[in-house]
Amino acid sequence: MDIKNKVIIVTGSSSGIGLATAKLLSKKGAIVVVTSRYKDDVEKVAKDIPGSFAVVVDMTKPTDIKNLVKKTMQKFSRIDAVINNAGQPAQGNIENFPIDEYRKNIELNLFGPTILMQQVIPIMRKQGGGSIVNIGSGTTKMALPGVGVYSSGKSALHQLSLVARKELESDNINVTIVHPYLTATNFGRDRHAPKTDESTWQSRPGVPPADPPEKVAGVILEALQNGNEEISLVPGR
Repeated sequence: MDIKNKVIIVTGSSSGIGLATAKLLSKKGAIVVVTSRYKDDVEKVAKDIPGSFAVVVDMTKPTDIKNLVKKTMQKFSRIDAVINNAGQPAQGNIENFPIDEYRKNIELNLFGPTILMQQVIPIMRKQGGGSIVNIGSGTTKMALPGVGVYSSGKSALHQLSLVARKELESDNINVTIVHPYLTATNFGRDRHAPKTDESTWQSRPGVPPADPPEKVAGVILEALQNGNEEISLVPGR
């Protein structure tokens, strides 16, 4: 996909990977729809990114997701791509993890992206094509104690993305799953069910340093341009 003048929704774009991605796509000529559940944050981002359009969205609320698509179509009359980036970590052993917190994490990390896909697929099909990039996690490639809840949701998103790619291939709708490694963001600020012990696998000896969010944004741009099925960032490269 040539992203110049394309309308691209980036969820969770007020910080971290989402913000870096929104800035990069805008720099490359895309028209970016920025979103966050925090009104002040997303409006600030919109002021900093020329030509962008801000929508307040809580990705755990189907009505908000539908409103995002509705407002984008009212403003631009098309949606060319979606970056399903909004998400939240979870930390805690499976044995003791509260089911209510597990459900909240799945609602954001799996159901939210799925609902947005369901909303934009008919639009993209009518337009003759489009691109969806779902943000997974490098933890899906490992078995790490303490992150089973988080990685299980991202693993489901991974499989959903691979199947959707095949289902939508004939409609010229490309679906890619991108698995970042540990990224230097404030992603863990609002994590579900935090442990009393603040140490995590990320701080263990031998774990490579976190990637800057700009590195992940570059990979997302590559996914849009080249239509890769899956991209996993390699630690330390």
